[in-house]
Amino acid sequence: MNDVNETMKRQAAWQRSRAKTTWAEKINCAARIRNDILRLRENRSSCRPDKPMAKNGMR
Repeated sequence: MNDVNETMKRQAAWQRSRAKTTWAEKINCAARIRNDILRLRENRSSCRPDKPMAKNGMR
C-alpha cells in the first residue's frame, strides 16, 4: 500500500508542476513531441519489409 501512496504523491507533484507551466512552454513541448512522432513515423515506413505481414503474422 505504501507504493500506491508514493505513486499518488508523485503524480500530484507532477500535476502541480504542469499547472505552473506557461502556455508557451506547453505549446513548444507539444510541437517538439509532434516533430518527434513525425520523424519516428518516417523511419518506421523506411524500415518496413518488402513483403507485408499476413493477418496471422506470418510472411
